[in-house]
Amino acid sequence: MIGAVEFIPHLASRLAAVRAGIASWIGGIVAVLKDLAPYAAVELILPGGSILALLLWLYRRQQRSALAMQSSPDIEAASSAGARP
Repeated sequence: MIGAVEFIPHLASRLAAVRAGIASWIGGIVAVLKDLAPYAAVELILPGGSILALLLWLYRRQQRSALAMQSSPDIEAASSAGARP
């Protein structure tokens, strides 16, 4: 059986791990909210803002994927290798 003296340090380390997990989870939520804030503002302020926000989001998403494709040499090498006979 674990004594109180042995149990408290274990509990403290477990509590620190849980706090770190919660902090990273909250940080992720804050990052998502910061990313969505401009779209929410457009949606609330402008008439027809839902459609405009959706179109803006799709446009920015397409731009990000195009930049990711350009910066990834593995994808370019694979696509150029497949184009050769």
